[in-house]
Amino acid sequence: MAASFTYGTQRMHTALTEAVGGLDQAERSQAIAAVTHGVVPADQKVRSAAVRLGWAYLGGKSADQLKRQQRRAWIASAVLIALGIGLAIMDIEQRLYFLVLVLFLLIVLPLGVLRTRRIQRNVALLGEDPISR
Repeated sequence: MAASFTYGTQRMHTALTEAVGGLDQAERSQAIAAVTHGVVPADQKVRSAAVRLGWAYLGGKSADQLKRQQRRAWIASAVLIALGIGLAIMDIEQRLYFLVLVLFLLIVLPLGVLRTRRIQRNVALLGEDPISR
């Protein structure tokens, strides 16, 4: 399982590494802060690296693709809620295990959607022309 996860994310890790390849440690830190927190760096080199870093994190997906992915996550959350209600009603021996798993997924899925939206917003902010602001 770990090997398949590593193989599946190898391209993204390579893109993330290449996005910040020519930067020193402080500039890398600024680029990461720009993507995660929305702090716009003054240096154009760091700013463009932050945009590349954000796009690499988002997998190079368009806004429509990201919207569809978010919709699927919300639908999955609704299905998990229904599953959780069904498990709470059922009388099975391992009910607690499944309820904990469903609750965990109900917490993780929306957090992933919110993180993706925040990064998408920050990348769009970084891509704006600094003169127009």
